This record gives sequence, C-alpha cells and structure tokens, in this order.
Amino acid sequence: MASMLLSSRRMSASAHRVTALAASVAMALAGCAAPGMKMPTTGPATEASLPAVELVPITPAVLAAQQAARPDAVAAVKDLLATPKPYVLGPGDILSVTVFDYPQMDLAGAKATLLLGGTEPGVVTDGYSVASDGTIQFAYAGAVKVAGLTPADARTALVKQLSKYIKDPQVILRVQAYRSQRVYVDGAVQQGGPKPIDDLPMTLAEALSRAGGIAPLGDASQVTITRGEKQYVANLPRLTAAGVSPTRLLLTNGDLVRVAPRADNKVFVMGEVTKPAAVELRDGSLSLNEALGEAG
Repeated sequence: MASMLLSSRRMSASAHRVTALAASVAMALAGCAAPGMKMPTTGPATEASLPAVELVPITPAVLAAQQAARPDAVAAVKDLLATPKPYVLGPGDILSVTVFDYPQMDLAGAKATLLLGGTEPGVVTDGYSVASDGTIQFAYAGAVKVAGLTPADARTALVKQLSKYIKDPQVILRVQAYRSQRVYVDGAVQQGGPKPIDDLPMTLAEALSRAGGIAPLGDASQVTITRGEKQYVANLPRLTAAGVSPTRLLLTNGDLVRVAPRADNKVFVMGEVTKPAAVELRDGSLSLNEALGEAG
C-alpha cells in the first residue's frame, strides 16, 4: 500500500512537471512567432488568424514552368546591342595640334589644366582644351568648332581655316586626354569609379575590365546598366550561353554599371534538414541538390 501511494505521488509530481512544461512551451510559442505572423492573444488559434502560405511541391513540372517564365536574357538588353562608332570630341578634351614647317604655331607653351580625368587632378599639360562652347583657339584660325566632330573631322575643319593663311597646311591633330565622356562602375567590382570613354569602344566587357573585373562575391547574372530613366539587367552567363558576347553591349556617356553582390540573391532552406540556412545563388542559379547539400 505504501508502495502504491509512493508511485501515485511520483505520478502526480510527474504530471505537475508535464503540466508546467506544457505551460512554458505555450508561453514560449506565444512570444516566438515568426515575423509577419499574427498569433491570437486569447483563445485558440483560428484559421483566419494564421498567415496564408501556399506550399508548392518541387516537381520537374514546376521547375520547367519556372524556366519557361524566366525573361529572355537577350531581349532584356537588346537596346544596348549597337555597332561602335568613332569617338567624337567634347568640352574638356585636350588636343595636341602640330603644323609642319610652322613650329611657331605648335605653341609648346600652351598649357591646359586637367581638373578631372586625364593624368592627375591639377596637373598642367601641353595642349588645347576644348572650351565649354565646343571650340579651340588656334593661331590664325581663331575659334574652331570641334565638339561633336571626330578627330579626323576636327583636323579637316582646322585645315580649312588655316588654308586661308597658309598654303596646303599639313596638320596632325590627336586627342591627348579624353575627359568629355565617361561611364561609372560600382558594386561588387575590384576598382569602381568613373571610367573615361576614349577611342576604344566602351562596351560592357571593357568597362568591367577597367574596373578590375567582377569581385569573387559578385553576381555575374545581375549586372545592371542604368541609362537615364531606364535600367537593363545583363545576365552574363545566360548571354554567353545564347551566343551574345558582352563586347556587343555598347555603353554611352553617363551610363552607370552596377554589379550586385551574390548576397542579394539567396534561397532559404528550412524544415527537416540538418542545418537550416540561407544559400547564395551562384551567378543566378542553384540546383536542388546544391541547396540541400549546403543544409547538410
């Protein structure tokens, strides 16, 4: 009888502990709701009080539908596909002009101050700076409009003016510093900042190359080009797979290129896994096996 009472008391104590544990769990669940969930403060949870979540089983049909719904990588950047054109001069460019047999016109003492771009800010260099009105001042020729012209056309315009005073002038005109046009590169690259446009076509590949390439943590599938009010997303792996080289994507003055970090694109693996985790996509793609492998 004493043994039965002892067992009864032990069972009673265990029941109290189970009841206390259940109460603690209930309190913990009430205070640890997931973000966005609204748990009722009183009374049992109802269907209307729980968040609406749609569970979609991962099947080959679902994956095929997702692949078909992805935007066309080439169509997304079709406005950037263009043929390179010769460089045109603009305000701020520094020109070097030589007239054969007339060394006094070379004006080696003419100085142009590089405030932006060129070599180093504040450096004074020989040359003719294209003024804000698009002209250069040259001996005998006066003000010659060169902005909007290619270097070859600017030379022709200068020769035409000098021909009024010099018989058959032989002129060499070169661009000494390209400062009128530039693009900007930032994000997950090695060396961001402004990149001057010069006589080489400023393609997306050229801009990324001058920025030192995409950083190891950069996402090559999320390269955004902002031009005015429009944005274009270049998925480099998919473009390459479609036979479109980034060297065909031509940039223009003022374009902003940004490479997104891989951390911006993640897949969350949850549920019955060893270690729930947020897994970064690799250049915009991730297989189910890779995601489960990262979660143990």
